[in-house]
Amino acid sequence: VQETDAEYMGKTIKKDIIFSGIQPTGVIHIGNYLGAIRNWINLQESAPQAKRFYCIVDLHSLTDKYKIDHQVSFDNSTYKDCLTLAATLLASGVDPKKSTIFIQSHVPQHTELSWILSCIGPMSWLNKMTQYKDKKTKNSSLGLYAYPTLMAADVLLYKANKVPVGEDQIQHVELARDYAQRFNSLFAKKEENLIPLPTVSYTHLTLPTIYSVQISVVAVSLKK
Repeated sequence: VQETDAEYMGKTIKKDIIFSGIQPTGVIHIGNYLGAIRNWINLQESAPQAKRFYCIVDLHSLTDKYKIDHQVSFDNSTYKDCLTLAATLLASGVDPKKSTIFIQSHVPQHTELSWILSCIGPMSWLNKMTQYKDKKTKNSSLGLYAYPTLMAADVLLYKANKVPVGEDQIQHVELARDYAQRFNSLFAKKEENLIPLPTVSYTHLTLPTIYSVQISVVAVSLKK
């Protein structure tokens, strides 16, 4: 864990760490730019003291790659899409000197924590997710069903305390709070929370491929 607090006149000052994720789903459209990328660029100037981690959430993008149309198929374009999105982010003004850009699957702790969370929460929590009900088909994958658990892991891995998301993702943040409470009740000692409860701080343009979180502590291990 990398602490990012600073000392000033004997007092600890919390520094914001901003974590935001976007799916590599192909060519970027105006909704992606308005909903996430423009905000990322603006945060480089409006929150210069904050740590910014911008994540290409390739694992989330796999949830709609599996298709059954007369035969089983899998769209294997994720690698190319990740490179295209990374280049687009840089060309749009996301500055690697000011912000860290990385790929979700390069940090194995995302999936490790997701598995732990899936083992301490009941299926009834996921059964309530309305977005799955809207997207599911008779051939939907387990990945689509468990998507909110992986998103909760994305948030809780970095001990998020603020989560700005679109309206379609608010329910997922509430689920992340449920997982955090369950995790703390099982593993925290005394009244100290191992994981703070994330809260929605504001919403931006509602898009199913975008979510972001503001966080106070980060534990990222980047791998090539």
